[in-house]
Amino acid sequence: MAHNLVSANGKTAFYYLRPDGEGWHKLGNAVDKIDASVLMADPSFAGLVRKVPYYIRLSDGTYAVSGYANAVVDAKGTELASASLDYEVFQAAEVISFVEEVCFETGLQMKTAGMLAGGRRMWIMTTAPDGFVIGDSDEHMKYIGFMNSHDGTLNFCAYGGCIRIVCENTLNMSVEYGERKKTSVFSIRHTRNMRDSVLETKIAIVKMMKKFKRMQEVSQALSTFPVSDYLATSVLKSAVNDILVPNKNLTKKDREDLGIDLDAVIDYTMQIPERVREKRETTLDLALTLWEEEQNRSAKRYKETDNAYLLYQALSDIVERTGAYRGNEDEQRGKRFMDQMLGGRADQKIELFDMVVDSTIAQYPAQYGHLLAA
Repeated sequence: MAHNLVSANGKTAFYYLRPDGEGWHKLGNAVDKIDASVLMADPSFAGLVRKVPYYIRLSDGTYAVSGYANAVVDAKGTELASASLDYEVFQAAEVISFVEEVCFETGLQMKTAGMLAGGRRMWIMTTAPDGFVIGDSDEHMKYIGFMNSHDGTLNFCAYGGCIRIVCENTLNMSVEYGERKKTSVFSIRHTRNMRDSVLETKIAIVKMMKKFKRMQEVSQALSTFPVSDYLATSVLKSAVNDILVPNKNLTKKDREDLGIDLDAVIDYTMQIPERVREKRETTLDLALTLWEEEQNRSAKRYKETDNAYLLYQALSDIVERTGAYRGNEDEQRGKRFMDQMLGGRADQKIELFDMVVDSTIAQYPAQYGHLLAA
């Protein structure tokens, strides 16, 4: 069947929240809440998968371990797949525990969960409970689907997207959409050190989500702070020069780390390649244009044209057109998670947001510093 959901003893291993509608062809179980207690009560999720060696028959009639591959079998001993000796089984219970902890720390909510292909693949789909709103009207809400397999067809991974997963077809569509739109949050191979990566990934996601919640709180304050034309131009120039189009020469931090006298390299820092200078000028022109557009748009909606949050919005619009990830792989996973909340390029957007906050504090330390300070 197209849904390929696991069914045993008249029960389908698929769960969805009661208010969200019916499951695939009315299959599955409507519940008020999806969590570990619900899923682990289902033998399809609770059953342990293990590796067992293959044996080969020798010429003398005896048997020996093949030494080349293992069979991956479920709790009943049914073979799910053939795997290399280095393949590491990541249990459904571990996936559930991971997602539940992330949900607890971040406020995400499990919306659907299911087991597919005789226990070979599974998913848990989450969303923010009420959506995330930054500023007055910017709402960012998407599904984030966590997936795993025991047959090598999927790493332990997560994708953002707009597809509600209810069966194998929608899971495949979600993965395809994620690959095409580059909405991967993380993808961890089933190798011996995968649990270290899983732990670091969880830490990175929780850390970035806390940052996002802080951004949500601070953005409300930013939307009430007036910004002069001088401050706006100054922040836009700094953002372009330091974050959007940085000079590839030695940075100030590089020189500090190396112990180089800053005063002695002033002339060197002024040596900006012509192509960088031209790109900065073009990007600054675009930033000023987008800043004006944000002001005009806000004037029509709220009769406000010059608050600090609109300045961040103008910079955010630029980032969505360019930019790249920085940092190690674990940091990137956290940033990809934030991408699903912020609409892409989370690393640069966070830097720009912090720059706007710092500039606002510097401009109005007495009035607003206590509201914005971390």
